[in-house]
Amino acid sequence: MKRTRNELLKRVCALALVAIALGTLWACGGDSKDDVPPPGGDGSGSGSELTEEARGFVGYWSIAGDPKNQYPQYFLFNADGSCRIGYRNYNDVYPRQGSWAFDPSTNILATSEEGWQYKITLKTADNWTGLMLGEDQISFSFQRGTNREALQELLYGKWVNDAHDTVTISEGNVTGSCLPEIPEKPGYFTKYHSFRLSEMDNAPDEWSFDYAIQIEVREIGDLFYVAPKDYDYGTIHVENPYESNMKLTFTGFLQDTYTRISQ
Repeated sequence: MKRTRNELLKRVCALALVAIALGTLWACGGDSKDDVPPPGGDGSGSGSELTEEARGFVGYWSIAGDPKNQYPQYFLFNADGSCRIGYRNYNDVYPRQGSWAFDPSTNILATSEEGWQYKITLKTADNWTGLMLGEDQISFSFQRGTNREALQELLYGKWVNDAHDTVTISEGNVTGSCLPEIPEKPGYFTKYHSFRLSEMDNAPDEWSFDYAIQIEVREIGDLFYVAPKDYDYGTIHVENPYESNMKLTFTGFLQDTYTRISQ
């Protein structure tokens, strides 16, 4: 079928307009506002894919100076790309689970939570400063925390030993098949509450601590907060902190070595 000259011209013009439109969309889509990298971890990575620059952020970081309301107070960056973020809301800090990534080509540290992204302006072994991207453009500084502070966050999750006994540790609750029943106290509600970590005298290494497992004892019908009480004691040793193959070895109240199932 033959086309007239006018039909051909109309077809060429239409194709040209489509090409221009696609080119405009491509240009707009490719011009990322801050070149923020996609957060790179769901907890399934091994950590081997991290760049040398990114591995420098692995660890526990707490905010330097006075706490700032409505902003992160600490970060726990794991090697597998997962992270925990302590978000401050007035006098309380709420932990959130997420993921993180660092792009050395743009110096942007990105997290999956609440759009908290930082343009890094200073990085040392024990400190980093970044400009939070967004309307406010506020500068924040973080310092590397102690191993005890880090372990208090690293404990959270579900753990299993070779005998398939489990223990799950969360904020204000400890459960698991490895825990013996607490003796009943008439008129009271009791449950395992938390782990309290303390420095060990003559510790064999920097990742060994004393712990006390705490219980909550609340009179039935009492709605007020009751501070947990130490119940029993032991020691804890950590292998491969921040890594996907991290292990906890307990003595005392808990026994055996546990690996993480989930966070």
